[in-house]
Amino acid sequence: MALDDLLATLERQNGTSGTSGVSADVPPKPAPTLGGTSGTCGTSENRQRKAQADPFAVWLIQHPDRQPAEVHFWPPATRAEVLAIYPAAINAEALPDHPAPRQSARQNAQESAEKSALKPAAPSCRTCRHLHRPGLSVGHCGGRDDLPRAYTAGHPLRRLPDDGGASCTTWEGWT
Repeated sequence: MALDDLLATLERQNGTSGTSGVSADVPPKPAPTLGGTSGTCGTSENRQRKAQADPFAVWLIQHPDRQPAEVHFWPPATRAEVLAIYPAAINAEALPDHPAPRQSARQNAQESAEKSALKPAAPSCRTCRHLHRPGLSVGHCGGRDDLPRAYTAGHPLRRLPDDGGASCTTWEGWT
């Protein structure tokens, strides 16, 4: 008897290999559905499908070889229509119709950067030009003679003050 014949005989005698003891009248487990409500795993997919099917006036078109471009459509277009117009695009993402939220966020960031650039630095050892950091030290003062020496009696650098230089009279900002 060949090996294949032996295995076939054993499977007939003991039942098919890999089957469990479940009777044939038990229905199979139903496949999970992709649809869902708030709080289920299918919700985000439903939102993505809706965003792909709804027409929007502004789309962010992404190409593999260049920067994304913001494109405006009138009348508003669906994602399928946008990708049909731009066949080389790898993705199209719907953006809000009104550009004010995007522009205001960009303007706020620019204004805060301008304000911080114009504001003078607060006096502290971290913003003083006398701060020296030899090796991996936290820093030493090179401008005050009233502080204790950093290492030895003849060493030119001094230990940083306990207040971090907030009340320093010799503070000079970086220039």
